[in-house]
Amino acid sequence: MFAWIASKVLSSAFGKLFGGFLDYRNQKSVIEAGILTSVIESDIEINRMKMEMAALNKEWWVTRWIMPGFAYVTMAHYGAVVADSIFLFDWNVAALPGQFAEWEGQIILSFFIIGTTQSLVKQWLNRGLVSSVIQNVKSVMPNSKNRGGRSK
Repeated sequence: MFAWIASKVLSSAFGKLFGGFLDYRNQKSVIEAGILTSVIESDIEINRMKMEMAALNKEWWVTRWIMPGFAYVTMAHYGAVVADSIFLFDWNVAALPGQFAEWEGQIILSFFIIGTTQSLVKQWLNRGLVSSVIQNVKSVMPNSKNRGGRSK
């Protein structure tokens, strides 16, 4: 008789405690899903705005000619200077004087080094973000399906 009463008291106490914990985890997951949804929606809006700005910039003749007019010419000149210096060709390509040499270095850095490095760092930092977002959202959503079509 005592064991039966003890089991009822303990099961109801543990049931309430465990049920409260599950309610807490459920609410936490719902809040996290809401935050992640708003972050994803804001990223989508930012990317949409970037596409609109890129489309507007492509219509202006100055921005259409920046890459072929400056970046490609600068890279060709820099490559010719380096090749002439290393392999001692008879090209006699002169390096640009003073301030122009600094601008050339900044153009090469911004277009070819920093841009590439920035995209690589973004990929490295975001390597597990998408899968963790999907797992968090699936844990909150009832009857979520995986790729095989079976319930998880």
